[in-house]
Amino acid sequence: MQRVVMNLGIGLGALAGGLIATTDSPGSFTVLFLLDAATFLVYACVMLVLVPEPGRGGGHAEQSGSYRDVLRHRAFVAVISLNALFIFAGFSGFDVLPVYAKNEAGLSETQIGLLFLVNTLVIVFTQLPTVRLVRGRRRMPTLALFGLLWAGAWLLVPIAGAAAPQTAFAVLVVVMVVFAFGQCLHGAVAAPLATDLAEPRLMGRYMALNALSWNLGFALGPALGGAGLAISPNGVWIAAAALCATGAACTIAVEAALPTRARRTPLPAAASA
Repeated sequence: MQRVVMNLGIGLGALAGGLIATTDSPGSFTVLFLLDAATFLVYACVMLVLVPEPGRGGGHAEQSGSYRDVLRHRAFVAVISLNALFIFAGFSGFDVLPVYAKNEAGLSETQIGLLFLVNTLVIVFTQLPTVRLVRGRRRMPTLALFGLLWAGAWLLVPIAGAAAPQTAFAVLVVVMVVFAFGQCLHGAVAAPLATDLAEPRLMGRYMALNALSWNLGFALGPALGGAGLAISPNGVWIAAAALCATGAACTIAVEAALPTRARRTPLPAAASA
């Protein structure tokens, strides 16, 4: 559910951005950012007024630990390292794709916003069925499959760059749909796996490092991708696809390091009478 509403926000925000901002009117970007700032103020008010402070569980309050303990957990470190790679080569491409779509494929700002809306709608309607689909299945082959889907999606992008704008838009719609299916698989497996590997007494530190793997990928991906666009606009996507495929291959090797209980997505517990 968290992944569904997160992507719903991304899609609607991208659509709104595409409708409001245009490079022909630089002031429209000022309007967009001011509206964006206003949404965060609304968020802050909602948190303060409507969301209660969660209670503190005392089960592990007396135990202590450090990030050093978490970093000694090799299986967890391997999992979040793979996640950083996938975010770097996959997710962060979303920050680079609009520039490519505008400059190389000739799409308008509105069309770019619609691409993100397509991605969002696929996720909204398929994320929960995907969660049911992966129950009882091995997690690492599922991660390998989504890595291959992302690799395939990025390999289609240079085709859009060589096509006419309307054809390019159609190709990039396919890219967004394929990428969305990969996102659904990632959402169904990656975060639950990190949680299952965490020690309860160090849950906060485990989750912090898992979040760091996302932030590293999102920090490095757009920076290097943007620089890569200036050197080889099509080469960026080929390199990203190669990294996603490499990550997919590495997931199978990591599976042997996982504890047996964490290798499969749990089945729902049977309802008691």
